[in-house]
Amino acid sequence: MGKDKGLLPLNDSIWARIVGSQLELLNIPVVYSINKQQEETYRFHINKNLLISDLPSAEGPLTGLLSVYSKFPAHDFLLVACDMLDIRQTTLQLLLDEYFKGGDDFYAFHAGEFYEPLCAIYTELGLNKIFNPSGIIDSKNTSLQSILQNGQTKRLFSVTEESFNNYNSQSDINP
Repeated sequence: MGKDKGLLPLNDSIWARIVGSQLELLNIPVVYSINKQQEETYRFHINKNLLISDLPSAEGPLTGLLSVYSKFPAHDFLLVACDMLDIRQTTLQLLLDEYFKGGDDFYAFHAGEFYEPLCAIYTELGLNKIFNPSGIIDSKNTSLQSILQNGQTKRLFSVTEESFNNYNSQSDINP
């Protein structure tokens, strides 16, 4: 896209905070995964204690998950992308309800042939099977999609597809 989506403004906020506030409504503690170069800019919008800089050991969204996991290795994580501005509380609640039933390592929505890896729960147990706090153990799991496809993943189906709209620019958003 050429710009940091998380910092794009919308309604007196930024995309990252808007999505984070959806999680806060469900009483879920929120942290923000950023790369080192974004740190100074994000501090203008988000408390620095909630920012976690990426480790250099992976690429893409996997880097963020690995970085947060290395800081909090005894936790489960609900990962949501900063450009999922239309995420619905009902969608998040469905995901959480399945997670609380337990029994799986990962919980993710599935559409077509693919999982929605940027709105999924990654448990400590599942992450321990493929990572250690210092890096990737299992080389076949090099993307979030492959982690979900190869792991013990609870496949969920959403009734609100608009929850998974990903935006690549401000002009994509319908006012």
